[in-house]
Amino acid sequence: MKYSAALVQKGELTVVLVQVDKDVLDVPGRARDALKPLQSVFPNMPIVFVARNSKGKLFFFGRPDIVDGMGEVTLHDAEWKEYTV
Repeated sequence: MKYSAALVQKGELTVVLVQVDKDVLDVPGRARDALKPLQSVFPNMPIVFVARNSKGKLFFFGRPDIVDGMGEVTLHDAEWKEYTV
């Protein structure tokens, strides 16, 4: 499966942002299941899923302490790359 991901700095922490479809975040357990294979690609790094709804609103899934501050991150400035898992 292919993912578009970017490494972003939040203070001293490097966070992996991964773009997913909104339905991944809508179904209980689906986001947690989708995280598992990515953890081998990005070991020891926190992973946060990001999705947009049809109106362009952003939604995040990940560690609550990281997700709470994601509004400060500019997604357009992130360097996105394709990863195959």
